[in-house]
Amino acid sequence: MRIINLIDVCGQLLNIIQKNNQTDKITEQFFRSKRKLLGSKERKFISQIVFATVRNLTLIKNIAEKNNFYELLKHPDIFKNEPRNSICIMIQIILAEKFPQDFDYIDVSFVNYKTISNNSTSDNSEIYLNFIESVKSDLTIITNSYEFSTILTNIFSENIINYYLTINNHIKSIKKHTNLYGEFDSNNDAGFNTETIPNAIQIIAERYSFHIDFINLLIKHSEKINVGNFINLAESLNVPAPICIRVNQTISTTDKVINYLNANNIEAQKGKISNSCIVINKRYQLIELDAYKKGAFVIQDEASQLVALCANPKPQDIILDACAGAGGKSLHLADLQQDKSTIIASDVEFLKIKEIPKRSALSGFKSIQIAKSDKNGNIFLLKDSKQVKNKFDIVLIDAPCSGTGTIRRDPTKKFNVTPKTINKISEIQYQILMNYSKYVKNNGHLLYSTCSIFPQENELIVKRFLNENPDFSPEPIKKHLLEHNVILENLNDDDFYITLYPFIHKTDGFFIAKLKRNN
Repeated sequence: MRIINLIDVCGQLLNIIQKNNQTDKITEQFFRSKRKLLGSKERKFISQIVFATVRNLTLIKNIAEKNNFYELLKHPDIFKNEPRNSICIMIQIILAEKFPQDFDYIDVSFVNYKTISNNSTSDNSEIYLNFIESVKSDLTIITNSYEFSTILTNIFSENIINYYLTINNHIKSIKKHTNLYGEFDSNNDAGFNTETIPNAIQIIAERYSFHIDFINLLIKHSEKINVGNFINLAESLNVPAPICIRVNQTISTTDKVINYLNANNIEAQKGKISNSCIVINKRYQLIELDAYKKGAFVIQDEASQLVALCANPKPQDIILDACAGAGGKSLHLADLQQDKSTIIASDVEFLKIKEIPKRSALSGFKSIQIAKSDKNGNIFLLKDSKQVKNKFDIVLIDAPCSGTGTIRRDPTKKFNVTPKTINKISEIQYQILMNYSKYVKNNGHLLYSTCSIFPQENELIVKRFLNENPDFSPEPIKKHLLEHNVILENLNDDDFYITLYPFIHKTDGFFIAKLKRNN
């Protein structure tokens, strides 16, 4: 496939993703529709480049607009389907090729043409053209003008490089004038200081393609994130996440699964926090492996694995997983309890919980029952439609949220954050917390978690709940984690909640809080 045509296909996918605000499912559907045209190498390249373009979309669009690239490449035969998006794709490829240290997760070698050298005396001598030379070759054929193609590609490439170098120098200046905690250093005020923070926010927003609203909303209430270390957060969110799996200790062990993966030519290593976690940095079809089909492991991010460890259930504890989704945390709780008690996995959406019985059977568990909830928090068992009215030793609420902690996996989530959406979500979350807290028995525990990094969805919700519900009190989580040999950075003995960040903990962004119901 000609380079220009490949970029055109990338532009089509980028357009669909922007319209649907989704990445993985949309990409799978797109590739199915193009399965006769695209091989595995093309699909890998397209997904890498398109996802990277989404991650850097604001930066790329600014480069295109401020350098008039949309006009520069306006030719009826160059890009036939999505010219504006195709130009964005080209900019991302050039950035990846010229600045590999910033985009080391992208392999651009696929778009290097292999061609016969015109200057060689040997008929079999081959050379590799870099991306811009490959584009020039295509444009010469399309426009029938080598001179036009040369001028166009030279301007295009040079302007992109110059623009990127300029904004990167601004970022270096901001970093230089902040201390280790990301705070502006009053003793080093040359360049940036507290009075120029609005300008710094604008530069950071453009370089890492986050809305200014996103940054302001986060740093306004956050105890950990400020203007300076938002750069660290943004850089960690702008790269792909590894695959994390959790070993089912009832069936196997972490070492055995690692050995199994290595024997199947899959590079794997132990997680940094959870003893049941294995990290895999490359993409593999793990669900096709026999070990997966036999329940030896499930796919679950390391941060999410800490919820069940914070719950720290005793074998006899009766548990309600109130927003169970696909049941990942219910499975982990059953594993910790060695399948000796009862777990009710409930959700308002039946499509989410319908796979839990199959997953439970795969893992060898019989303790998990599924139930359907209504919007008021009433719970009905699916097997007999009986309403659940009993109290539980542990109630887990993994609340629906903005998903901003998972931007590494779905970069479109960074563009969906506004003050209005965060306020709306947080009110829903608080009502969910109120609805299901009634199921906690005296001396029982309530866990609240999200995959968001926004305090408005996390600690502010929990603190409001404690103020309005004096029968609940904070329950420190460090002691529970230590029972599972888990040590978290910056977690104090009396902390009853924690937010995990990819630039600190190397996990998804995640929040966990634990409360206790008093007698």
